[in-house]
Amino acid sequence: MVALDWGWGHASRSIPVVRAFQKAGFRVWVGASGDQIDFYKKEIGDVAIFSMPGYEVRYSKYLPLTLGLLLRSPLFFAKFLEERRFVRRWAQIHRPHIVISDSRPGCCVPGPYNIYITHQVEVIVTRCKPVDRVVSDFHRWMTRSYDEIWVPDVPERMGLSGNLGHPRQDSTRLRYVGWLSRFSPLSPSHNYKYDVCFTLSGPEPHRSRFEERILAGIHQFPGHRFALVRGTLKPSKIRWPSNVDVWDLAPVALLQELWQQSRTHVCRAGYSTLMDLAKAGCTAWIVPTPGQPEQQYLARLHERLGSFKVCREEALPWKEFLSASPHPSHPLHGGQNLLELAVEDLKQRLFRIKKITV
Repeated sequence: MVALDWGWGHASRSIPVVRAFQKAGFRVWVGASGDQIDFYKKEIGDVAIFSMPGYEVRYSKYLPLTLGLLLRSPLFFAKFLEERRFVRRWAQIHRPHIVISDSRPGCCVPGPYNIYITHQVEVIVTRCKPVDRVVSDFHRWMTRSYDEIWVPDVPERMGLSGNLGHPRQDSTRLRYVGWLSRFSPLSPSHNYKYDVCFTLSGPEPHRSRFEERILAGIHQFPGHRFALVRGTLKPSKIRWPSNVDVWDLAPVALLQELWQQSRTHVCRAGYSTLMDLAKAGCTAWIVPTPGQPEQQYLARLHERLGSFKVCREEALPWKEFLSASPHPSHPLHGGQNLLELAVEDLKQRLFRIKKITV
């Protein structure tokens, strides 16, 4: 199991996949990059973890996201080739039966059964549909050798990922495995410790900029209590005021507790965060990362569906944060058994084809 090192979402949503394969009797190896290694050790310490090359995605401070990524595309392609060489050498030594890649297209290995996880079957990287169509076709070409593509959503039209995970042209390789989240449904609370819980995520420098905006706002409301999960292991140089409790990262048990103890939640509009919120049954204000079309699309979609409220980072509605009444999220079901069924079907198929034992 390997996951893209673009924020924490890919790593966090891989944990239910690891647990499902362990429950089915498989021995699981997890490939990780950078800070992901410590994250996995804390969350799933009972699996073998190996270090592998990362993409080390970082947005430009000055260029639009699309242009910045386009200029870095030669570097990304070099990383793609590097991860492909690395994983194939690793597979020659350890001889896995199955290779699962979350959004790392270079991790397809000849011989094992290859599964690719993505919620972006149709990719959105610009506001120009013809360009996005070309990028989507290129993405399909890069993942053409995978045996199956698992979409972390329900098969019903729109679901949580909308057009991203529900392409107009069907594919026999697609399989919907439900929402991949470590969370469990939270019971309603009537005793709130915090007025607002901020949960940050995503690459730099946008994560830090959002953090600075939150700090400026907290200073204006000294009579209220706040919780902040920074979403990074890098030490903070900020002197936080006394009315906010701060964590760099929070294990799932603590994060669930913080969400349950908070009247209002403010998060990025990343897809893994939306899965966590939906699985927990929490409503939230979602803040799309500036210049990231995928998050902007998801924010518009769920604002229209009534699942979440949306605001811009440049104009956080603090008074609405503090006056909002808690209420349940949009009633969507997350296909709780779809992942277990997919793993069991795969296990039975490989028993027949390769006569494997687990």
